[in-house]
Amino acid sequence: MAEQPYAYLVSDQTRKEVWDKAYSTEYAERYYQLLGSEFLRRHRLCQYLLIGLGGGAVVPAAFAMFSGLSDPWIGIALGIVGVLLAIVSITNLVGDYARKASVTTSVARTCGRAGREYRDLLNAIDLNRIEDREARTQLTRLATLVENETYSTEAFGIDVDNKDNNSMRAERETRAHMESLYAS
Repeated sequence: MAEQPYAYLVSDQTRKEVWDKAYSTEYAERYYQLLGSEFLRRHRLCQYLLIGLGGGAVVPAAFAMFSGLSDPWIGIALGIVGVLLAIVSITNLVGDYARKASVTTSVARTCGRAGREYRDLLNAIDLNRIEDREARTQLTRLATLVENETYSTEAFGIDVDNKDNNSMRAERETRAHMESLYAS
């Protein structure tokens, strides 16, 4: 009697869908981590500029006050610093970088949790510990979770650009990581 090839309890189509969603979730986690770091950098830059410009306004004002000089350059310097303070303040306010950093970091964490669950699901499939129906149920639950979480960024004006540096870097890192996990 010829030996039967090993049969999985989950169809190849379901396994491929789980792998594809695991890949896209891993990508989303990395992308939103990078985006969150970028928003945090912008927020901190604005904060440091505000501190520096605020201190820069104090120096000429204190110099004028204590020296008794009424040099017109001091007024011009204070005017320039005031304009720069306004520009940086408006940029920080309109950019809403602190909130965007918080939102994207939260999305990255959720994608990370979902990614771990996808890896567990793939392992269960590979070890034949789960049937197709249950795998599909988990796939649907995880896909909905990630989709809802990533779409939530639109409410905060966070634009996803699939051609920016963060996207390309996330794609490279995801590909390398997933290939190392599931090389076959």
